Amino acid sequence: MQHTLIAASGASLVALRWWAMGFASPIFQPEDNPAAFINSTLQRAINYQYIYTLNSWLMVNPHWLCFDWSMGCIPLINEITDPRVLAPLLFWLITGLLIWRALHPTHKGCHLSRDQRVIMLSLAWVIIPFLPASNLFFTVGFVIAERMLYLPSLGCATLVALGFRRLLSAASASQFLRLVLYGCLSWMLGMYSLKTWERSGEWVSENRLFLSGLRVCPLNAKVHYNIAKTAADSGDGDTAILHYQMALRLNPMYEQAMNNLANLLKDRGHLDMAHSLLLDATRIRPRFAAAWMNLGIVQASLGQYAEAEASYKAALALRARYPDCFYNLGNLTSRRDCMTETPAIDWVGSAWEPGNLSPPMRCEAISRAHLREARGEQGGYIERGEKEAAYYAWRNATALKPTHAVAWTNLLILLDNNGDLEGAVLVGQEALRHLPDDPGIHFNLGNTLGKKGDFLQSEKHFLLAIKHRPSAPNYYANLGVLYHRWKRYGDAEQAYKKALVLNPGFRSAQENLDKLYRVIAP
Repeated sequence: MQHTLIAASGASLVALRWWAMGFASPIFQPEDNPAAFINSTLQRAINYQYIYTLNSWLMVNPHWLCFDWSMGCIPLINEITDPRVLAPLLFWLITGLLIWRALHPTHKGCHLSRDQRVIMLSLAWVIIPFLPASNLFFTVGFVIAERMLYLPSLGCATLVALGFRRLLSAASASQFLRLVLYGCLSWMLGMYSLKTWERSGEWVSENRLFLSGLRVCPLNAKVHYNIAKTAADSGDGDTAILHYQMALRLNPMYEQAMNNLANLLKDRGHLDMAHSLLLDATRIRPRFAAAWMNLGIVQASLGQYAEAEASYKAALALRARYPDCFYNLGNLTSRRDCMTETPAIDWVGSAWEPGNLSPPMRCEAISRAHLREARGEQGGYIERGEKEAAYYAWRNATALKPTHAVAWTNLLILLDNNGDLEGAVLVGQEALRHLPDDPGIHFNLGNTLGKKGDFLQSEKHFLLAIKHRPSAPNYYANLGVLYHRWKRYGDAEQAYKKALVLNPGFRSAQENLDKLYRVIAP
């Protein structure tokens, strides 16, 4: 009954896993497991045996440890004259001797001795847990996975313990030999402990882990890719570019590396190189949604607006729930997520006179300048008059990703620019339910409320914006304009001066301060 229950539980787990995979085998690329894609059955078998040998060696001597063994980490054996062919022969010789020792009776009768049963159990611990990684029943998506050696290592440790016990028994007559054996065991345990400590240190951070992989597998393109990605995330663009280029030299079809390298080159202004890389990435992998979106961003930067729109739509056809792509489709900008707060512009216009304040001019100026800056003067939907298309694109972005701050900001400014102040306020309030501490939303909502004449609420949101980003001079400048129109001249003066402390060259803040002094001059 117990065995039946265990078997049923195992079958249920297998069925659950198969259901989670959609009752279909995963699709792997040649880079994931190069040996599995060799056409010759004999050559494929030889490479599999070599991989088994390496796995066994890693259990005995875990000197070469790498987080990823794919993409050229282990060169294939293509010729029978390759000296590495001898390694599998030695491996099977040792394995065969262990099996023979376990099955061959050492005395009359058919019963196995205790040592033989231990060897059998140890071999079972080594072989059975490793079978899923053996490529015998199905192709796996890795070359060597060190996690697959956790359970087999129990069998290996048991064999070592059995061997040590047999050696102690053989040296029972010599106290010196027994001391030597205990010394060797202590040394081995000490070395394994030091290796464990060293390896644990390498897992402390991604950077250390990836660099450790480079020492073991310098020909692995994925190792260089991960080092580059970590370097890019930490702001070291030069190192990132160097390793992305190395990854592409090792694997010229590495579309992920092309995509990421293109993004770095785009940010440095090398648009033609980025464009070429992204075109190659989409040709190599036509269903690469991120590459299509990034291609659209670069095309928009190059002024290829129709092509950019087509690329964005290609990305959305591949990934319907893609908020960043909806955002970029909305403004066709050369910068991803570039819709941030605009520098303060004279809220009352260049022809300001005391008592003739005009909030609509200020908010319209903010919106137009903001949109121009965000697009980089590149004919997006707004510039082409397709405001409704931009609205729905940004609405889709916020629906799919409610924390997409720049999409909310664009919506607020678009509605404000169209004169729909109530709609802009409602959008701002909705955005703050998802992003209550976002300074940009508070800032732009404060602008809209100021345009409506709701000075009290406008002040509230400007102060919240300043609280969350106290180093933004335009926040103080616009707060000063609000106080200026509210005739709170002392507060306006302090706000303008604070803006000028943060940015001494802030022209509009200086001009508004000069106008304020003319108003309050006796």
